[in-house]
Formats: sequence, C-alpha cells, structure tokens
Amino acid sequence: MNAVQRWLKSLESRQSLDAVAERLRARVRPFLRERPALEKALRGEWAGHAIHPMIITLPIGCYSAAAVCDLFGRRETARHLISLGLLTVPGAVVTGLAEWSELDLRQRRVGLVHAMTNAASSVCYLLSWRARHRSGDTAGRGWALLGLAAVGVGGTLGGHLTYAQGAGVFRWSDELAEAVGEQPEPRAPFEDRTAGGRHERAAKPGGS
Repeated sequence: MNAVQRWLKSLESRQSLDAVAERLRARVRPFLRERPALEKALRGEWAGHAIHPMIITLPIGCYSAAAVCDLFGRRETARHLISLGLLTVPGAVVTGLAEWSELDLRQRRVGLVHAMTNAASSVCYLLSWRARHRSGDTAGRGWALLGLAAVGVGGTLGGHLTYAQGAGVFRWSDELAEAVGEQPEPRAPFEDRTAGGRHERAAKPGGS
C-alpha cells in the first residue's frame, strides 16, 4: 500500500470528522425526507443511478479546458470557461449532498473531505475569476492552478468513495430488474484487500 492509499484509507477511520459530518447530515436528511420527490430527483432515481458523478463532470471539464486555454494564451476564453464552471457548481453540490446523506459512516467521512476539497477548489476559481475581471491575469492563473490541484484531490477522493468503498453501487439495479420482471443477478462477495477484510453485499428479501 502506497502513501496515497494509506492516506485515503486513514480517512475512513478519522473520527474527528464525525461531529461536523453528523451536524450536516442532521440538517440534510430531515429536509430531504420531507420532500421525497426532490430527494428522488437529486439522487437520480429517475435515471436508475446517482447523477452526481455525471453533473460533476461539468465544472471539471470547464476548469480543465480553462487550463488549456491559459496555456495557449486564450485568456478571455479561459475566463468564460471558469464562469461557466462556477455556474454549474451548485448542481454538483446539491446532488452530492443528497447522495452523501445516505452513505454509511466510513463513507461519510471520506465524502466530507471530498466536499471540503471541492469547496476549496470553488473558492480558488472564484478568486481566479475575480482577479481576471480586475486585469490580474497572473493572479488569476495562479488561483486557477491551485483550484485545478484541489479538483484533482477531490476527484481522487471521489474515486475512492466509488471504487474502493462502493458508495452507491448497485443501489437500484435489483429494483430495476424486478420492475421489468427480471430476476436480480446474484453477486459474489468481494475482497477488500486494502482493509484485509471481506464484504458481503446484502441480499434483498426473496432475492437470490
């Protein structure tokens, strides 16, 4: 296990994150529970899977394209791309919060750091946008580079949530299969080699 993997794994056990995470969740969960239609929309039930990973590609794409434009001296285009990226952030935030509020404890810890990192990237890009509007291109490019680095860290955390911790995986696949009259496919247990443990996916009542 390398240093990055150890750091990501350590976040799952970071109890110091729990107080903030639980206070935030105590606000999000009741709000969504009282608005089931909104919760279903934000969590992607209409699509059969979480929509946060889809929406987050919008700011990431804009910020990455802005970096390329900066590299080739297209300052005005970069500024417009950053503006567009910032406009798409609220959609990523609300869908991410809705998804995060239903995760388990260890996933919520990683998810909180993921959210904080992405918030830091948004602040950097907002400062970049502000500097560019004041003709501070050098400062604008500097803030954008810091923001892009934060986006990379946030993406790493998001990848760990999905692929290492299985956040949201198979949430609706069995329900979709049953809705079209198919038998849900049995799934074998998988090995979590980084934790040295074995996880069983919960079987639905009456399922295989």
